[in-house]
Amino acid sequence: MSYAAEFLIEKGILKEYYGAGGEIEIPEGVTDIAPFAFCYCEIERLILPKSLIRLKKDALRRCRSLKTVVVTGKNLKFGKEVF
Repeated sequence: MSYAAEFLIEKGILKEYYGAGGEIEIPEGVTDIAPFAFCYCEIERLILPKSLIRLKKDALRRCRSLKTVVVTGKNLKFGKEVF
């Protein structure tokens, strides 16, 4: 579970995650995830909102615990080397 205080979000862009990991649900309204936003995080499951349009390069770099990504939107674009 995740809380709004665990994210740095500016103008719809999720720039950084401060939480402990585990299961993370990104808040609805986020349109982009910036490069390195989750770099080295202990995420196991990531739930992406319908509002998400872009998951930029290196957004999930070195998230070695990541097992599941749930995509709820239809038009999501992945940058190079997202994982």
